[in-house]
Amino acid sequence: MAVEESVLREALERMTGADGRLVALARRPYAYRTSFPLEELDLRFAGGGRLSLMVKDLDRSALDEPARAAKPEFLHDPLREIVVYRDVLSPLALGTARYYGSLVDPDRQRFLLFIEKLAGVELWQLGDIELWEEVARWLATFHEEAPAIASPHLLSYDAAFFARWLERALAFAGGDVVSRLPARYDDV
Repeated sequence: MAVEESVLREALERMTGADGRLVALARRPYAYRTSFPLEELDLRFAGGGRLSLMVKDLDRSALDEPARAAKPEFLHDPLREIVVYRDVLSPLALGTARYYGSLVDPDRQRFLLFIEKLAGVELWQLGDIELWEEVARWLATFHEEAPAIASPHLLSYDAAFFARWLERALAFAGGDVVSRLPARYDDV
């Protein structure tokens, strides 16, 4: 992650408040990344408190090369994940990673998300299919029951969204099979 330590310290001190003066910051790349880089942060405060956080750099330039090539620019919104943690998950207190704050500076292309580093094993490392099914059920229930949040940063999976994907498929692939898609696309 190319974020300078001074930027991290400034953001962390602002998030934790004046009485939580940061006296030590240890940082290391997270062993498992998403398409965006992640760092683990261990913080120590003047009063003796400690905190483990994850920081995620959400700027498009921070995407790894395969993800940047695969993810259309129209889908990228560095504020989307921040909005989800801040405005959707935080108020519901679901036991998901706690939102600690974000650094949003479009002029310098800095979009950092700070969330709690939870203890445990990443789900992809577990082969227990029943656990995966339980997580899928939890997610389905969450999506059914979560309050609707109006935000221009969240995706709307409506007809226009899917029509855009059909246009992309036709533009990229062409050919006989793809050319038959529009006739059945609305049905699907």
